[in-house]
Amino acid sequence: MSKLFKISLVSYVFILSVFSLINCQNFTSGDPFLDLINSMGDDDGCQFLLHTFAQFTSNFTFCAIEYARPIKLCTKCVEVYSSVLEVHQDILKLKNEVGEICREKLINLDRLQVVDQGYNYVKGLWDRASCNNCFELTKEGNPSTNLNQNTLEIFNLYNATFECIKNNTNKSVLADPPVCTICKENYLRLNSKYNELKEKSFCMDVIDMINTTQTYWSRDLQCCLERRATDLSYLITTGLMSLLPILFYVCAFKFGKHKEQKLYQENRLATDVIVRPSSSNTPTSDIKT
Repeated sequence: MSKLFKISLVSYVFILSVFSLINCQNFTSGDPFLDLINSMGDDDGCQFLLHTFAQFTSNFTFCAIEYARPIKLCTKCVEVYSSVLEVHQDILKLKNEVGEICREKLINLDRLQVVDQGYNYVKGLWDRASCNNCFELTKEGNPSTNLNQNTLEIFNLYNATFECIKNNTNKSVLADPPVCTICKENYLRLNSKYNELKEKSFCMDVIDMINTTQTYWSRDLQCCLERRATDLSYLITTGLMSLLPILFYVCAFKFGKHKEQKLYQENRLATDVIVRPSSSNTPTSDIKT
């Protein structure tokens, strides 16, 4: 996500720079947007929409960066995102006094396509975060400000889990503090509901929230001792199984060498038995004097 928001920051600077060139002489007070509205002498409404679009686009970029960590882009920036969509639609549809559509004046005749680039940047960032998955959608397919039922269930379970953790966390550095036992059911319900619904997809706010919660529960609170015990047993078993071939070859070498020595001794005794009788039965010649 860091790369994503770096792109957003660059786009933010780009948008403000281009729109400031439109009426750079009007940026004289602490609020450039108000200066533009008061001094631009807009007689057809299109220029007013252009500056409104620039303001809302920059507001969305600021909101997205502000809520980059932890990620709350969808839930915190939905209103300003909706404003960008509305103004962009107005630019596409509104006609001036002589019947000229603002799109022809502000978009089609703009070689840089700044308005389209700004809109695509906002829409692309919103879509990459899958934000629509967390809201009730309008008939046009745009997000409302109301969270859908699945998202509400996850947020309610999350709030209950962290309320329990907050009320039962102590300063102990020991593993498996009381909070692990007291809040275990809340945590398991949260994970269970998320795993049950995640195939229907969630926005990035929920995904990041669950990942952060799991990390906090296991690493910071050290509440996953059962899993650690299982992992330790697995490692011990694996280590013993790895030693078996070594023990087999050591035993084979030891007993094989012992058996070889025993056979050698038996062969030597057998040879001695055969040699001694043959030497005692050798005929001797009579010596005549």
